[in-house]
Amino acid sequence: MLALVASGCTSTPHPTTHGGRPAPLARAVATGLQQFGDCAQLTRAIRGEALKEVTAYGLQAPQLMYGRGSGVMGVDDRSTLASTGMAAAGGLPMPAPEKAAQAAAPAAGPGFSGTNNQEAGVDEPDLVKTNGTVMLVLRQQAAVLQLIDVHGAHPALLSKLPVALHSELSMLLSGTTVVVLGQRYEGNSNVTTAEVYDIADPTAPVHLRTFRIKGQLLDARFVHGRVVLATQTVPSLRFVYPGGPTTQAGALAANRMVISRADASSWLPAVVVTPHRRTYQAQCDAAYHPAAASGTGTTSIVTLDPQADAPTQNLTVVGGSNVLYASESTLYLATSSWRDQLTLVRGRGAGVTTALHGFDLTDPDHLRFLGSGSVPGSLTDQYSLSDQHGYLRVATTIGDPQPPTGEGIQPAKGQLSDNRITVLHPTGGQLAQVGVLTGLGRGQRIYGVRFLGDVGYVVTFRTIDPLYAIDLSDPRHPAVKGALHVSGYSSTLFPLADGQLLGIGQAVGARQQQLGAQAEVFDVSQLAHPRLTGKLVYPQAASSAENDHHALLWWGPAHLVVMPLQTWTNGSSQALVLKVETGGTLKELGRISAPHSAGTYGSAQITRSVVVGNLLYSVTDGGLVVNPLDEVDRQTWLPFA
Repeated sequence: MLALVASGCTSTPHPTTHGGRPAPLARAVATGLQQFGDCAQLTRAIRGEALKEVTAYGLQAPQLMYGRGSGVMGVDDRSTLASTGMAAAGGLPMPAPEKAAQAAAPAAGPGFSGTNNQEAGVDEPDLVKTNGTVMLVLRQQAAVLQLIDVHGAHPALLSKLPVALHSELSMLLSGTTVVVLGQRYEGNSNVTTAEVYDIADPTAPVHLRTFRIKGQLLDARFVHGRVVLATQTVPSLRFVYPGGPTTQAGALAANRMVISRADASSWLPAVVVTPHRRTYQAQCDAAYHPAAASGTGTTSIVTLDPQADAPTQNLTVVGGSNVLYASESTLYLATSSWRDQLTLVRGRGAGVTTALHGFDLTDPDHLRFLGSGSVPGSLTDQYSLSDQHGYLRVATTIGDPQPPTGEGIQPAKGQLSDNRITVLHPTGGQLAQVGVLTGLGRGQRIYGVRFLGDVGYVVTFRTIDPLYAIDLSDPRHPAVKGALHVSGYSSTLFPLADGQLLGIGQAVGARQQQLGAQAEVFDVSQLAHPRLTGKLVYPQAASSAENDHHALLWWGPAHLVVMPLQTWTNGSSQALVLKVETGGTLKELGRISAPHSAGTYGSAQITRSVVVGNLLYSVTDGGLVVNPLDEVDRQTWLPFA
């Protein structure tokens, strides 16, 4: 039930294009949303689904890897190789395929770096933000927002704000308005909170208002002057549990009665705004649902104007969602049916499909439903989706990858994995398949994806890492133009300049064991002939940039790549500074370490790196390491208050 409520292997099979017609066993099934008439109809439908799923212990949701930036497979699964098997309409002009990587490279502000976002014009929440004058750092352990003066040669602390949130801290910055996002625990429930501050005077920030939405934060974007939040909620019902005189049968009967008495307000979360403490309840007189049951939790899309005391849009999806993608003109939610959620939790992928629901985001205060559809397989993360001129490109893995010989569970006959790109287009309330490219790494699965204008790059992996360069200029006939086989894998792909692509991942041994962090530069200026031009491997180490694109810094003016590096053997944490030299070779310029923190193992963990002027700031939870860009070995330490 899903409702919308408005207010690598050594030999790779040749990829196959099925332009304008569905591929065998790969048809995108229409999943158009149907409208509920009123709250009574909605309540009856949800009750019916809940009565099928309730147990003596209440409603038990599958523990998928739900969370910001992670898809159904989960980011942790990407870093465990030997596991058991497992521009949008009206957007920017399309760059030529040969120049796509260069044209799509994120633009930083003048003299300072910004958040590493997926799409231009759509800001993503992060731990560090700057406008080139003030830097804001969210300290996770202390739950404090630090404001630092960075406009001169000597940074200085300006002020700090305690944040009354417990976890999942992040923030968005627009002008002098900061929106701090996070979780609170109220009773037995998670509550997503958005705290709005004015930092016009950074020495004395002013709290303006608080938005509280029941549920866990899935993801957020800042676009067209609005904060768009997606939250997930499990209904808070007073279930009975077995124990003492209460038997399993008795608890189940009591829980079924609890569900039978629950009304629409139990399933549709409200937005509470302070200081006036007004409640804005989601309405259910314009609700929609697809055919496939998607559980009884809800996913809400709430649009907030940081300068207003009320939400401007509130959509509620009854069902589990795992990925949010947004461009300047469209927003897509990816969901899985209840059956598929259970399948994925068990570490299998055969028979799984992903449903997609699109909305016009050109006016975030009035989201307009575009269409729904489904594709076979599961997503890796938000980068598995990309909207270009109204065509949605979707990268999925179908079936079960083949584990190393003698390890894991071999896929059943006919269930060996395949990877593909499906192109969908909104038509009559549905996302119709217009093109599909199959055969990207039989027996493997997708580790990294990046769509850049008319070009797509896909990394699959089993024993080697095929990098596929895909021409998407004709949505009906996506085609592989070139492929490069190198050892290891890249899970993060990032466009540099001059037709270059950066890959961050792991070097891998003969038995698929991880050997250490790996940085690679590919020359993709000619799609038909991608080349590896630079590679560095750091044994017994990993980088959070492998799974968190916000941890990666590319500073184009100096051709610098900066990323965290954690050593497995001694727990040390450093910022690794690399230079992309002429011809695409990689050179290490140095490593930056923060002072050792008392009571911790290894050095303080560096989570982000930011450039302002000619200074490089490496951020830890306890302070900033400051280095001149041209003297990585000379540093100063600014501890937080």
